[in-house]
Amino acid sequence: MVFLPMRPGDLTFAHTQALVDEVVTVSDDAIERVVAWLFRHAKLVVELSGGASVAAALATSAASLDVQIVVVVRGEKISGSALSVIISRVGYETSVGD
Repeated sequence: MVFLPMRPGDLTFAHTQALVDEVVTVSDDAIERVVAWLFRHAKLVVELSGGASVAAALATSAASLDVQIVVVVRGEKISGSALSVIISRVGYETSVGD
């Protein structure tokens, strides 16, 4: 019997099938607004992928229910200049509910 090695995506796909309830897409504008909002109100410097996660959580029907939502955010891959451009574009006093 020959065993082929598992491909990297096989395990990820299996976990996704088992654990993901919904896939949500969000606009670039929504992501940037969340990044700026997190910087202003939560005092977090968050990269765009983290902003996407928060924007998606806010866009889901679960956000209006009495359930806990956990979102992992990181700030390691955003430069100060990129953050400055985002804040200039969407505004420092932006809100995420608009």
